[in-house]
Amino acid sequence: MRVEKDLLGEVILDTDAAYGSQTQRTLNIYPTQNAKVLADYPVFLKSLLQLKKACALTNLKNHELDIEHAAAITTVIDQLLQTLPETAPQYFAIHAYHGGGGVGINMNLNEVIANLANQRHFKQPYGSYSPIHPNNHINLNHSTSDFLKTSIQLTVIKIWDKLKQSIVQLEQSMSRFIRHYGIEKKISRTCLQDAVEINFAQLFGGYLSAISRHKNQLQYDVDALHGVNIGGNIIGREGDCSAAFFAEILHQLSSITENEQLFRVDNLFDASQNNDVLIRVASGLSQFASTLIRIAKDIRLMSSGPATGFKELTLPAVQQGSSAMPGKINPNIPEYVIQTAFHIIGLCHSIQITQMHDELDYSPWQTFIATQLFDAMQLWIDILEIFSIHCIDGLRPDTEQNLKNLESIIPTMVELSKQVGYAEASNLYKKYHGDLNQIRAFIKTQQRN
Repeated sequence: MRVEKDLLGEVILDTDAAYGSQTQRTLNIYPTQNAKVLADYPVFLKSLLQLKKACALTNLKNHELDIEHAAAITTVIDQLLQTLPETAPQYFAIHAYHGGGGVGINMNLNEVIANLANQRHFKQPYGSYSPIHPNNHINLNHSTSDFLKTSIQLTVIKIWDKLKQSIVQLEQSMSRFIRHYGIEKKISRTCLQDAVEINFAQLFGGYLSAISRHKNQLQYDVDALHGVNIGGNIIGREGDCSAAFFAEILHQLSSITENEQLFRVDNLFDASQNNDVLIRVASGLSQFASTLIRIAKDIRLMSSGPATGFKELTLPAVQQGSSAMPGKINPNIPEYVIQTAFHIIGLCHSIQITQMHDELDYSPWQTFIATQLFDAMQLWIDILEIFSIHCIDGLRPDTEQNLKNLESIIPTMVELSKQVGYAEASNLYKKYHGDLNQIRAFIKTQQRN
């Protein structure tokens, strides 16, 4: 064991722990046995480490960090990046969200980078913090506030790239279904009652249009996340980082992340006070989830049966549907999609709640927003891929049932009203008490005359 001293007194750590006193205090306070930890978010860790590297290179270029220290810091960061996610639990085991606006996350990185740099490059033991110090060198010219928010936005942008591919995969599956089965006709329904004749291209074309619209809106909201506040330091006040750092950091960050779209937001105080750019993404994901629920519910209804339901669609069988009823097959994938979408909506709603509880000069809920949003986006990736592969790609219309449905009373009455008018068609419906055979006989008589 080793002992470190900080503002609050002495802290006991394992001798081999690469983190320091502030990280250990976070580990001591917040239980992680049944919770996610920072190491469970490797894409986030990558963004955090990339931004630390960009800060070190900026400080080197501006002669605020000497070349030997900068080389040690950036080499350690590169080594950490190369070994993610395997080594992450060893170094980043703190609770994924905690009080204090995410200071624990920032200091976890600062302490690990400083300790590894001192040990590997200067042969100094963990806890010496010499010649490289977590605050004086690793945290130079930025604070938890601007560092964390910028890293969160970078992470959402990265996850979005994969999520968008999953949305495109669903769009392609829908398009294939339309291409293969679009001309087949079916009855539509309004208020769960029979309505007019349509085809599957019209029905699924509506689904596809809604999916594409949500994708485009999400892209718009994610694009706004390219506006970052690194250099805004604590609350956005000018002068809390050097002017040279402020001018150079975005160039270094764009180069390291290979993202040339990054720009600095117009008002750094606004960026410190509010997280609405992230909340809009969460809101869009929630609305998209609601739309996907209705699509999955529609498919679930249209595939109901096999003898007494709608039976308009046949789902691919993926699991047995009952432990007591042989031969029963349930709509497992649509139900999985619906339940997971419920979860996504819950995560996103909790994110939206934070906007009501921002206060004064800084929003302290960033780590909560981040983890909920990362979880929601990963769930989205999962359900879209599974929905595409195990449901839409194997979906088939029941041609016989759909043709039978089209011979029912309401489509017939709609066609009759085109010939004799709505009022006369209504009178005939009443006269024959909705008897389809008698109404058809009348239509044939009219046609002969």
